[in-house]
Amino acid sequence: MVLARLQWRVGPSHPHVFGYTRGVSTADSILALLTQIDHRPAVIVFIDLEKAFELASPHAILDALVRKGVRGRLLAWLRDYLQRRRARVRFQGLRSTFKVLENGTPQGGILSPLLFNLLMEQLVALPFHAGTVLLSYADDLALVVTGRGNKLRRTQQALDLISGKCQDLGLKISAEKSRAMMVKAADPAWQLRVQGVELAWTNSYQYLGVWVDKRLSFTAHAAYLRERTQSRLNVMRAMTRISAGATFSVLRQYYVHAVRSLVDYSAPVLIALSPNQQERIEVLQNTAMRTMLGAPRWSSACVMQSETRLVSLTTRVQQITACRVARVLQRDAEGVTQRRLRLAGTQGAESLRRNPWLLQCTLATRNLARMENWPQADLPAPTFHAPPPWEPPAAEFSATQLPASKALCAVEEMRQHAFMAMAQVTEPDSVVYYTDGSADPDSGRTGAAAITRGAEVCERTPDHCSTLQTELVAIQLALEHAQHRPERTVVLHTDSRTGLQALQQPYPSDNVGLVTAILGSLQSLAAQGRRVRLNWIPSHVGVRGNEAADAAAKRAASGPQVTRHVPPSLSQVRAQARLAATKRARHTHRQLETRKRQAAWYASATGYQSLDASQQQPRADGVLLQRVRLGYCTREQLYDDFRGQECDHCGRHSRHPLVHYLLSCPATAALRPTPPPPAHPVGGDLLSSREARAALIVRHTPTDLMLRVLRAAPPPR
Repeated sequence: MVLARLQWRVGPSHPHVFGYTRGVSTADSILALLTQIDHRPAVIVFIDLEKAFELASPHAILDALVRKGVRGRLLAWLRDYLQRRRARVRFQGLRSTFKVLENGTPQGGILSPLLFNLLMEQLVALPFHAGTVLLSYADDLALVVTGRGNKLRRTQQALDLISGKCQDLGLKISAEKSRAMMVKAADPAWQLRVQGVELAWTNSYQYLGVWVDKRLSFTAHAAYLRERTQSRLNVMRAMTRISAGATFSVLRQYYVHAVRSLVDYSAPVLIALSPNQQERIEVLQNTAMRTMLGAPRWSSACVMQSETRLVSLTTRVQQITACRVARVLQRDAEGVTQRRLRLAGTQGAESLRRNPWLLQCTLATRNLARMENWPQADLPAPTFHAPPPWEPPAAEFSATQLPASKALCAVEEMRQHAFMAMAQVTEPDSVVYYTDGSADPDSGRTGAAAITRGAEVCERTPDHCSTLQTELVAIQLALEHAQHRPERTVVLHTDSRTGLQALQQPYPSDNVGLVTAILGSLQSLAAQGRRVRLNWIPSHVGVRGNEAADAAAKRAASGPQVTRHVPPSLSQVRAQARLAATKRARHTHRQLETRKRQAAWYASATGYQSLDASQQQPRADGVLLQRVRLGYCTREQLYDDFRGQECDHCGRHSRHPLVHYLLSCPATAALRPTPPPPAHPVGGDLLSSREARAALIVRHTPTDLMLRVLRAAPPPR
């Protein structure tokens, strides 16, 4: 309760304070650091605060609270919370005497991060010279000095300012652990000092888990990433064997959450790696895929990506970076990161060629997330004011109570419960609205509509809006129309449960402008002394008003021109980036069909259709199925003097062991239908007619039959 009131009173944090801030992560701090450097000569000082949470001055925190407008009982409560705290320990049944804690914030307290950020705001807001920025993530500080002139002198002046302010705040800089770095320049002979102690120069530093080097090549972090993931890949290998162990789904989940997550976290710096370094990073995923599939080292990486439904790590890094850039650009807090990234979005590749990191970020965002269509920022609506936590909501929210989930209820039963819920929220003297949105998955056309007795309001929304967005627009249309109605009670029935949930969030994180516009309309109606009720009803159960709103929304979606602009949401940008990455991988695999035999085999044998995930195959069965689907050659076929291989089941020699196994071996006769399926050549002339027929046998044979044969007579490896 106190935290919510305190957050409302102090307002948003400084744009350069990243720790303990809603919707902000370490990636934002790393992006801010790199955009501030902008691939120019710079001085960075990584400042370490010694026991920051234990030494913070309560008097400085209370002074910051007063400056933020906190007073009265809330200030008195916080003064008692911070001062005259006591603690003792218990050991082997004995208790020590109490010790009075004069400084610091309560460790683990829910208020401590916010109170500590008040001190960090005073540090980052110091009056530095132009080109000097201090970034804070909790107690990790990074001072960045760029621009022309004597950067070392300006850095020393900034350090003196920070040191003096830290003394006022009760904080202490650890000069022994702090480091200075000259970016894109040689280390100078002159030493920077903090409180009379010289700072050591370094060539690389681990900032928020990412190694930053003075050349901004990030090769040190790539080596660190390979070393750190190797132990996790070893655990993955220990979890399974060819004939037993963890199944494919378990191994894939482990890889995504325990191994690839490290790559995702490092995406803001991995985007700038050289092609050679990117190939070395790809080895990590290739190793993991071979473990998942039980495939040998000579299996094609692209084919394994298709089978495991994974994109290359290079594409994955671009996807993650594009999403993080989108999140930064849509944030309402304006900072150096937003300004530089927006400027880069308007520049061409030639203008950015001297900044490889920014160039790759911009290209990834343009190609995967369509940055050119983005708004400047997703700002709250001007008609909305954030209400204090103790203020009741401006509308009443309710939902039709069903006896079970919607999928398990009969239509008549849901219709009856909907009518009962509608009767409970509708008063005699009230205006009733039905709202609905429409999104055509084929054409992408969208629309929204709100209807009431004698009136229908429709709007054509931009193509590819989400269903949630169209439902929210429909609710907004009804509320705008209700502003001009005389009734004291407004009742709105919608079939969008997610829309009502979005309106009840205290701090919307997506569709901010749209959600706050609706909340602003609700506040306007409440200020007029009018009562608003929003009720959820199930869709397509025969409620006449809901069906009419659905038809009106579809008519609106077929309109020729967009009449209501809706900015793309962050979730849409993420979905677009994910879809673009998948399409890019699929296009690459299609191209390989004409150049690589194994890719041509996989296309013929699978049609790029994955195995049924609902059928949990044991490890041994999964390896057998994936062996014939991948179509890799045997070990003997790798030798230059290979003349043929003897079949383990019939003893016959063959230059194509897998083709012989599927087409000629008596042990697999059950797989060969009569007549055989027609062979459609794939990949030009890469596959012979026999290879094409063998691949089609794999494709058309039912899984249960294939498994029975493979278990009885395993294929050659």
